[in-house]
This record gives sequence, C-alpha cells and structure tokens, in this order.
Amino acid sequence: IHDLGYRSWDAPPQTRGLRWLVIGKAGIRNAWKNKWLGRSITLLLLPFVFFGAVIFFYEQGVEQGDGVGWPIEVLGSFRGGTGMLPDVVNNDLGSVRHEVWSFLIFAFFGYPQAVGMILIVGLIAPRLIAQDVRSRAFLLYFSRPLTPGEYVLGKAMTIGFFLAMITTIPALVLYLFGIALSPGLSVVVDTYDLPLRIILASL
Repeated sequence: IHDLGYRSWDAPPQTRGLRWLVIGKAGIRNAWKNKWLGRSITLLLLPFVFFGAVIFFYEQGVEQGDGVGWPIEVLGSFRGGTGMLPDVVNNDLGSVRHEVWSFLIFAFFGYPQAVGMILIVGLIAPRLIAQDVRSRAFLLYFSRPLTPGEYVLGKAMTIGFFLAMITTIPALVLYLFGIALSPGLSVVVDTYDLPLRIILASL
C-alpha cells in the first residue's frame, strides 16, 4: 500500500463473477484472528449436542416402540405453552417423524441460534469495513477492477460464512444424524424437504 513503485501480480486473475470471493476470503481470515469469535462459535455449537441427543432418544423410542420421554416433553412446552407435541408423538412415533424433526430444527434455529447470530454479527460486522478504512486497504482493493457491489458482496460473504457455521451446517448435520439413526431409507422419503427448508430458512 505504501510502496508507490511497480509490483508484479503473480496471482491468476479471477473471472468477473468471482472477484468478490477474494474479498470474502480475506475477511474470513482476518475474522478468525479474533479469539473471542472462536470461543463464541464453540459455545454456540453446544445446543447442537442437546438437539442431537433429543433426536437420538426419539429414534430409540421409534425403534423400541415406547415413549420418547423428557426431551420431547421439554421441547413441547416451548410450543406456545400448549404441550401438544408430546401428545401427538406418544400416539404414533413413526408417523410424525417429519413434524418432530421439523420442530426440533425450528427450535434449534429459533431459540439458541437466534441469540447467537446477534453475537456473531456484533463480533464481525463492525470491523469489516472499519479495518479497511483504518489501514487504507480499500485503496488496494479499488485499484483493481473491483466494483463497490462486489466489495460489499464479499464482506457479506464473510458474515454469511460464520452464520452458516452456527446455523445451516449444524442443522444439516442434525438431519444427517437423524437419517443415520433411522431404521430404514424410507425416512428420506418422509423428510426429503427438510434440507431445502433449512437452506431457505438460513437465507
């Protein structure tokens, strides 16, 4: 930045549609330097363990033909205070798998991860452009054939990457975990729309 002399550019040029990826990758590398970010992500992945255990107990209940027990009852109490989910589940476990998995993933998105998203955005977003202004790195960025829209898209990619780490990826892993615990591949037919719903909810 401070050297006004000629510098060779050895990196291969990116196509016009992918130039924002360079901004995004740089933002992700810089964000990882924040120790509090790594600690926060680790803390925010703990609910994943709880919801994974709930799916485990549910699938064990389906396989053994008995009640699901306390995990579903606790989660059912969050459903507007009606507690209807445990009643439905205890009647026929296998027939309401789609509803149970949907509710568990919804609870995962809606309760712990919603608060966690605010924390992650607060740790990452304020520094993204402010650091470029303070270090005058934006002069280097805009000396390349880069539009302001691509710059903003790259910065948004940085935030989206870390938000996906605590929402989309754990939710998809929960779904695959449930498939692995299920008695057969017919479960995929019953719940095929859940991955799409997870991605749409994340967007």
